[in-house]
Amino acid sequence: MSIMTTFHAHQDHEYLIKWEGWPLQDCSWEPSENLPKTLISENEKYCFLKMQTLRLVANVLKKYLPREERLQEAAYHFAGRILSALKNSAISPFYVYIHLDVWRYLTCGKGTASQHRGHVLYSKHDFERFTALPEHWWYYLDEHGEGRAVDFPIKIKPLLTWSPAHHIKRAGRLVKAPRFPIEKLSVTMMLSHYLFKKLGSLFLRRVFLSNVFVKCIKILKDMRSSSLFRTENEIVIKLVWVINVNFLK
Repeated sequence: MSIMTTFHAHQDHEYLIKWEGWPLQDCSWEPSENLPKTLISENEKYCFLKMQTLRLVANVLKKYLPREERLQEAAYHFAGRILSALKNSAISPFYVYIHLDVWRYLTCGKGTASQHRGHVLYSKHDFERFTALPEHWWYYLDEHGEGRAVDFPIKIKPLLTWSPAHHIKRAGRLVKAPRFPIEKLSVTMMLSHYLFKKLGSLFLRRVFLSNVFVKCIKILKDMRSSSLFRTENEIVIKLVWVINVNFLK
């Protein structure tokens, strides 16, 4: 027989016993007086070792997990470079300077291997552990609601390189300067045109409900002034206008 769990009852303990050779539905609660002392002592020793192990693991994790400020710093660097690339329509590989131990923690068990050696493909939900990232890190919009978004997956390769070799003066002699390691990510991503259709429609509805017709007309004119919005969203604008006007009636 073996002890499955313990329950404190009154002045004594009761133990849920799994009887050898019997199914689980035949388990029973037994007071300590009905059990061998060796079985109880072994169970107590097991529980003690289990608690000690859990404390040890917790202390190790606490020691080696990245601190919150390091995670926030990594998020700022990562989001900043992504947004800059989106703004400048950069599709060629670019670098994000980030500590690789932080990156390993954030992406452990995430992504799928790429056909290019050393690269990993990450979808949007693979960054869910990166909680310090701003919600809008994956798209860039201008004042007209036009912009670009990351066309997932993103291809990323962690790199550990060295500072350029160069020489310095030391004690009147020209010597090689010490080099230091540089931790960074090589990021390659595809871009897609991104239009803020949903928010634009929602905002137009709010404008109509507030009876601010002048603002709504101006918004429509601003939208129509954009060739990209006009060619792809003329029907959307008309539908939003009709829906909201009919709603007011």
